[in-house]
Amino acid sequence: MRKTFQKSAAFLDALETAALGLLIGSMIVVSLLQIAVRKLPWLEHILGNLAWSSDFLNGALLWLAMFGALAATKARKHIQIDLGSHLFSDRIQGLLSCITQCFAAGVAGVLTWASGRYIWEVQSSHGNAFLNVPEWVVLGIMPITLGFMAIRFLVRSKLAFHRFRTGQKDERDSEAIV
Repeated sequence: MRKTFQKSAAFLDALETAALGLLIGSMIVVSLLQIAVRKLPWLEHILGNLAWSSDFLNGALLWLAMFGALAATKARKHIQIDLGSHLFSDRIQGLLSCITQCFAAGVAGVLTWASGRYIWEVQSSHGNAFLNVPEWVVLGIMPITLGFMAIRFLVRSKLAFHRFRTGQKDERDSEAIV
């Protein structure tokens, strides 16, 4: 079971890294094309109208920010509340960590639900973001990444509870969790 989890985690990590690379690369290319068309107007006859490019860059920036937030939570580089962990024993640190991880999971869960509802409403309006891509597809990254964050925080709260119960850190406690 643990080996399957690790393989799945490695696959999702590679997928996340590839998506980030593809997003950044496409944003750079589209930005450079915008600049080139602005400076060399004759290129518009070759490349066509790039009116969609600003909307694409806005959507790509949202995806980049959400994937970046997901990567930050995986690497534990996100903003966290330190309730004086250096002052308490491992057991109390585990309890405090369990409480903060459960709180973070709850907040991420509520945001997942709220963003899902928002996307449901946007989807019913049948609007397009750019190049006939529905707006809900662009916004769909929000509940996906927030849901993964909620799951990640729940798993970490379980590990923190183990730390509270036993007084020892779990070996997985320091691992990056997908």
